[in-house]
Parts: sequence; C-alpha cells; structure tokens
Amino acid sequence: MALSAANWDPPSIPAGFGFSNEPTTVSVVNVRANKNKKEDSAAQLPDEKKPPPRTLRRERDDLPELQQSFNLQTGKWNIMKQLVEAAINMHSKGVFHRDIKSENILIETGSNVPRVRIIDFGCGCIVKKRPYRCFSGTPAYGPPEFQISGSYEAGPTTVWQLGALLYEMLDGYKRFNTSKFIRKKIKFNSEMSRDCRGLLRMCLALNPTERATLEQMQLHPWFT
Repeated sequence: MALSAANWDPPSIPAGFGFSNEPTTVSVVNVRANKNKKEDSAAQLPDEKKPPPRTLRRERDDLPELQQSFNLQTGKWNIMKQLVEAAINMHSKGVFHRDIKSENILIETGSNVPRVRIIDFGCGCIVKKRPYRCFSGTPAYGPPEFQISGSYEAGPTTVWQLGALLYEMLDGYKRFNTSKFIRKKIKFNSEMSRDCRGLLRMCLALNPTERATLEQMQLHPWFT
C-alpha cells in the first residue's frame, strides 16, 4: 500500500527525506535508468490517464502480461539495479527501510524500461551504527543474524532482503524464507548464470561480516 504523508507519523525518519505536504503524494525512492534526468523523491499517485503502478508481487503473478511489457532478463537486471541504487540513496540519507520485499516495490511498465519505486516506510527507522535488538518487518525476510544472535545492522540487513528479492525474481514463483534458507531448504536454480549465482551467494551469506555491501552489489559483474 502506498503510504501518504497524511497518515504516517514520521518521527523516526529524518526530516527532509522527501515527504510532501500534499496528501496525494507518497514517500518513495524513485531511481530511473536514465541518469541524465533529475529525479523527484516524491512520486505523485497515478492519474486517470496513466496505467497505475503495480507491486512487484503482482507483476510476478501476471507473468504473460509482464513478458509483453519488457524483456524479462533486461527487466530483472534493471529492476534490481534501480533497487540497489535506491537503497544506497536511502542509507546515505539515514533511512533504514527494514521491510524490502516484492509487495513494497511499485513498478511502472508503460515504457521499455520499467520504473521502480520503493514504498511503505511503516517499519522504517534511522540508520545507526550500533546493532538493532528489535526486528520490525516481515519475519520471512528477516536477516539470519537476528534469529541466531538477536541483533542485526542496517547495511547487511538491506543486502539480505535485496538478495531474497532477487532470488524470488529469478526463481519464478518460489517464496523466500530465511528460516528455510538457514536449514538449507532453499536451493539456487542451476539455470541461473554464474554471475547471478555469485551475486546471490554474496547477498545471502549467513555471516553478515561476509555479506556484500550495497556498494559491492552495485559493482558486481552481473550489473555490468
């Protein structure tokens, strides 16, 4: 659900992150493939003349329509690239989303390049250096270190959730679950490219100190 400025109490999010006083806007990170244009961090809700953006979960369920909208391989690569850049943007502004998943990703497929927006900052908080002790988000995508040691940090958690999302995008209709992954009940599809499997292993390393950073994700060969 898109979160409007009118119904969110934002004390835990730094001022100036991109909220508008207009009740018809939502706070999102909006990163497009065309880097030459300046982007607005507050996206207007769709008007009647434009097809409404849909969540990534719905796009995966509507696979035939998605195939007609844009090339699947290019689309997946582009979607994840935008999400990584959006996450770096959020963290640079001191914002930790904590609940990145397909239901919280809006995609507009009206052009050859899908536009990606992260929504619903209801579980969000300020990025801090010390570990968090209380998890707010979707348990299935929670970082393994929270289940193992009861604490987690912003950067490794965001990378974990992006890795879980990438797994779901590339492995069809399978849902990710951290507990199952810890018990080795989730396997990577052997049809994935070597670079893609390598990126997933970097993002889904059980030890957070061995996990890729957002910046390392951005520079991974799968994106180049």
